[in-house]
Amino acid sequence: MSADAAAAATAAPPARPTLSVQVRAGDLRGLALPLLVGQHEQDPIAGPQALIDQTLDGALSDRHRLGLYAGPIGTATVVLRGGQSDSEPLRGAVVTGLGPYDGTLGSLGLTEAVRTGALRLLLQVRDQLGPGPRAFTLGTLLLGSNSAANLGLETVVEALVLGVLQASQRFAEVAGSAIRIARLELVELRPDLAQAAAEQLDRLAPRLQRLAEHGGLTLDWQGTLLRSRGHRVRAASGSTVHGGSNAAGTAGSYWPRLLVRTRADGALDYLHLGARARAEAVGQPLQPGLLDALLRPADIAGAPGWDAELGRTLFHLLVPPDFRETVRQLSRAVLVVDAHSAAVPWELLLAEDPAIGPAEPLALRMPLVRQLASSSFRRQVRRSPGQAALVIGNPSTLTRSGQGSGDPLEPLPEAAEEATQIHRLLQDCGQASTLLVGEEALAGRVLRQLHARPLHLLHVSAHGRLPDGPGGRCGVMLSDDLMLTAIEIGAMDPVPELVFLNCCHLGRLDDGRTTPPQRAASLAQTLIDIGVRCVLVAGWAVSDAGAAQFGTTFYRELLQHGRPFGEAVFRARQSARERALAGDLSWGAFQAYGDPAWTAVRPARPSAPISIRSAPAAGRPRR
Repeated sequence: MSADAAAAATAAPPARPTLSVQVRAGDLRGLALPLLVGQHEQDPIAGPQALIDQTLDGALSDRHRLGLYAGPIGTATVVLRGGQSDSEPLRGAVVTGLGPYDGTLGSLGLTEAVRTGALRLLLQVRDQLGPGPRAFTLGTLLLGSNSAANLGLETVVEALVLGVLQASQRFAEVAGSAIRIARLELVELRPDLAQAAAEQLDRLAPRLQRLAEHGGLTLDWQGTLLRSRGHRVRAASGSTVHGGSNAAGTAGSYWPRLLVRTRADGALDYLHLGARARAEAVGQPLQPGLLDALLRPADIAGAPGWDAELGRTLFHLLVPPDFRETVRQLSRAVLVVDAHSAAVPWELLLAEDPAIGPAEPLALRMPLVRQLASSSFRRQVRRSPGQAALVIGNPSTLTRSGQGSGDPLEPLPEAAEEATQIHRLLQDCGQASTLLVGEEALAGRVLRQLHARPLHLLHVSAHGRLPDGPGGRCGVMLSDDLMLTAIEIGAMDPVPELVFLNCCHLGRLDDGRTTPPQRAASLAQTLIDIGVRCVLVAGWAVSDAGAAQFGTTFYRELLQHGRPFGEAVFRARQSARERALAGDLSWGAFQAYGDPAWTAVRPARPSAPISIRSAPAAGRPRR
């Protein structure tokens, strides 16, 4: 080679890194590569995540229980295995947050979610395997194609490729590392959808190639469809996929979502998200005061309370005809409600099918958990590092002079017994529980214990109080004319995993539509907004006996039997209904908000079961 040729070769610009993109049709199992999956806020692990979690020996579940899981856009969780040698492929999971499951995810948000996941993956590869040159393959599901946003396939494919391109460019600029994603595989179980994605890739590739070149990369795409070998697994009926359609879980692992939104005219918009089925309907406006008129007898002693006529009436008034069959076929559900639709007693609806015969109300027929769509939540949530619990039962409501505060409040002996039994059970399950009952639970001591140490669990069995007018206080009645209100709860840091307010009326939410407002923002809404993972509250008056039966059954199922939150609530409702007298609606009053799949930490050592005394069938109402 001549000197001029050698100089020319030396001066030639280095070859641009190439990102190769192709679509693969087939099952996730057997793919030895990191897989990118999406996670909406407050979503349990199910579908493809559950399958990946099994291959990673529960590593995703551990992070989910520890509160270190992706959810909001801009968050990502990465677990890697292998890659220590050329003969050992890199595999694992990249879980990227897709934000709330409310239809707001768009192309920009999805691109940012993919970019975040890819950047976290590149950083962890460097930190875990070293900074040396490395090129690897990333697989991804078709995130966002089966969500409330229902993003089109063109939007999804473009966002997936663009997010990885942006991450590659940014990582090279900032980290200056030779570690890179050399290949991106879009993985889809259904061959028809995979073929459609490949066609979209082929159509979008020229524009994406120009964007890649602008960022110093080269895009290489393959129009042919890859097909994985081996057994193909289809989604079970009733299961769905978080962010894609490549399901591998079972029907019991996923909780279908039912979004209920309130329009400006008072109508209710419904959206069902389960499998790839998508059902929409618009309800009729509700007459003001109609629900209060129907439910008011439930607060009167000796009234019949809930019956089939009431449940059927609520179902017909609230659920549009075109949507009723969808509700009847549900075997479990998460209700995503806003502040206005949360006031509806959904748990009491009777989705009766005349062709089948009598039915139970929703809360007794299937596990039913709520989630609250809210924009005023705490962005940075600190979780309690320990297992401390605070249990408060029948706290004193006396003043320093020994007189009652306001209207005389009757003592709640069943609440005190309930708190004592729950305290014993928590201690047996390894939680450092503190019990405050009766005269020991004066306002000053309650408030000090609330903030004395990080709490994993907070349980209160007491009188609740609604505001007596605009600007009035709402909370748990304490001594010296004080209450446990939203102010004290909102100041808690770190945030408990579970809060159970076994009191009356504290589940009611301020919908912001009443002029003037008839009630202040409730404790329940504050707990949800500050990031408590699971919240249990009562939406109306409950009997002392009914509340005790529900509470003790709930903790027995949660702690002794290790059932998830949603399943424990379901069994507690059934138990409370079985022992309720006519007119006692306590079983339907309790509203469960949060993650239905959350599980409490199990005992570190085996222990003999504790026999929790069943509450009597009748009792005075809590107020």
